[in-house]
Amino acid sequence: MKYILFAVLALSAPFIAAEVVRYNSTFKGIQVGVSTLPDLIERHGAPLHKTVNSNNVKYSFDRFQVTIQDKTGRFNTIIIFDPEYRDANGIRVGHSRMDVESALDAKSEHEYMIDKNNGIVYWFDFNKVNRIVLAFEMRRLSRVRKYLGSE
Repeated sequence: MKYILFAVLALSAPFIAAEVVRYNSTFKGIQVGVSTLPDLIERHGAPLHKTVNSNNVKYSFDRFQVTIQDKTGRFNTIIIFDPEYRDANGIRVGHSRMDVESALDAKSEHEYMIDKNNGIVYWFDFNKVNRIVLAFEMRRLSRVRKYLGSE
């Protein structure tokens, strides 16, 4: 009897599924998920530094960095240190944590905050934004209710 009860509860309970959301953010003429290294060099010249990681390559420029997925050759993220850049939420490097919390209508005690509507990650140092990351893809968890015999 207890196995039947467990089976009924397991089948009727919602489960968590990850949905991949893609973004098309741009910075100084380059776009996540679209632009490639030749596009970057054409617009900004040679990078100052190159770092090879296990699943991507990071190219550093004066006020930003990009990561490129080895398998796609397209930008995965744009990491912005430029205090002149203003993102989709009106946030700049140097803005306070309170500014970000207000813009996102959320609170966080972590060293970062995520805006999943726009594909933006804010990193903090001493409660000030020290970099803004524009992401091509993010996983968003959602609850899915699936019943036996239904799709």
